Amino acid sequence: MDSFNQYKRLIRTGVVSLEILIEAVFFGYIWLEIYNIRMVTPFENKGHWMMIGFYVLYLIVFVYLYGGTKYAYYRKGQLILSQTLGTLIANAVMYVQIIIGGFCGDRDPESDLGPDVPQTVSAQEAAGDL
Repeated sequence: MDSFNQYKRLIRTGVVSLEILIEAVFFGYIWLEIYNIRMVTPFENKGHWMMIGFYVLYLIVFVYLYGGTKYAYYRKGQLILSQTLGTLIANAVMYVQIIIGGFCGDRDPESDLGPDVPQTVSAQEAAGDL
């Protein structure tokens, strides 16, 4: 039994790392497929890794801060609540960061003109009267 005690911390760290990795993969997919293409100035390769890295950092900090890593100490309900609370706060902080960074929800990702430029041509312009 004593030989198993030395591996408890390693197992807990592995489980928490796996959970954070799964959440980061979900965030990376949402970031690449939804948020980034609607930015006023979309990020490139290193920008994607930066945003995913910040999300992982926020997850680690808030899940650890609210006790989401204490598998042997909390009951199931307390553990689920602490992990959910840490994840929700990390998502809220990340959402604020995305909004401040230049997210524009009404931008059409297929247009090259941007959100404030009208996409239609008036009848006078089409007729060449201007």
